[in-house]
Amino acid sequence: MHDLKIILREEELMTLKNMIGKKLVKYEHEEFIFTDTVSNVVRFDMEDDVSFLYCFTEEHDYYGTAEDVAVLSIEKVKYPIVDNKHLISMPVDEDIKNIYVVNDSQRVKYPDEEYSVDVTRGIIIDFGEYQISFEKYSWMMEEIAVKRGYDLIERFTPVDDFVSRHSGATDISYNREVVSLK
Repeated sequence: MHDLKIILREEELMTLKNMIGKKLVKYEHEEFIFTDTVSNVVRFDMEDDVSFLYCFTEEHDYYGTAEDVAVLSIEKVKYPIVDNKHLISMPVDEDIKNIYVVNDSQRVKYPDEEYSVDVTRGIIIDFGEYQISFEKYSWMMEEIAVKRGYDLIERFTPVDDFVSRHSGATDISYNREVVSLK
């Protein structure tokens, strides 16, 4: 079995947990051009702290082929790429009530191979009255989809999009887990 885990690490989850109950003053990202996606980075400005949501590609064995796969990370470090971007501010000025991490588990079995892939698909910040979500837009792209509204898990990429890409598989299972960090 080929096993690939590209989920948020424990220290990244702690960074998110520590944001709960604190005020998100603003978040910053590139301006939307044609879609609701931004490249590589979203900056979170808390009252007393700054964190970054990054999406970069890394080479992994992705279903039997070496592919550049997009990986989300939460970090305190400001990478030089941030200085090369024109980020716009999105004021929030609200206390974070909860943060949800959306993880997908994929199991695909072919006649000669079996794959297990666990991936963090995105995060949802809940303010009680509304939410803001940040979803890895595509497996191979360094794009983050940003949405505001209610029940945003319903607007994440549907599971069916994954299942339809694996014709020839003898067995496919897909599970989406929404983990509350509160």
